[in-house]
Amino acid sequence: MQNKNIATQGGMGQAVAAAAMHDRTAAASQRGNAIAVNSGTGHPVAEPIRRICDLQRGRIAAKVRELTEASGLNELEVYRIILADFGLTAIGELRRDQFKTAMEKLGRWISEARDEPAPEAAHASATHNAPCAHCAERERQLVRARRLATIAVYGALMAGALATYSVLAPRLAAAKATIHTMAIDHR
Repeated sequence: MQNKNIATQGGMGQAVAAAAMHDRTAAASQRGNAIAVNSGTGHPVAEPIRRICDLQRGRIAAKVRELTEASGLNELEVYRIILADFGLTAIGELRRDQFKTAMEKLGRWISEARDEPAPEAAHASATHNAPCAHCAERERQLVRARRLATIAVYGALMAGALATYSVLAPRLAAAKATIHTMAIDHR
């Protein structure tokens, strides 16, 4: 912060403050009255990554145990393969959209270990497409909360409209009476 226009007399804090003020006013005068506004429309808001819930992790653990019983592999080895396939460091980092793929992969491995034909995706039961109980309960709670919020907003709007009417109705009636009286007087 060297500035030729500032003499360092007095305390050092005064010199620093004066230099900062001079630099700030010089920069402001160079820009003139230009204002830059960043509306943020250039970059869409990134949605948070939804990870699997505890119930889904439990379903994966059950499939892994079933696979270890059928194949004789160690659970740790199976988890390492799954983590490597999906590029994860922990099973809790698995995204919700990858859960079904992981379950299908484990199902194929189980059927291969038992020498059974792999179940076709077209013949898969509807339970694979059904959300977990925890997710379904959360969805019901969200729908209920949205419904209550909508009712509260409509109620507030109706209360505001009613309050506005109750304030303006006497004034409108008085104005109408005044206009009517003036019209009669001018006849």
